[in-house]
Amino acid sequence: MTGSKRVRCDGGGGALGHPVTWLDMGEDDFVICKYCDRVFKLDPIAPIGGHH
Repeated sequence: MTGSKRVRCDGGGGALGHPVTWLDMGEDDFVICKYCDRVFKLDPIAPIGGHH
């Protein structure tokens, strides 16, 4: 869950992760990382914007 429609994913695992990529949800309330399939969902009670 996240409070931002723009999120950062590195796959976790430090050096075993994937390149850092920024994902934007656009009009949706979720986005899926194209490298690791991690799902980021917008928290419905968090103020939009949040910290990056």
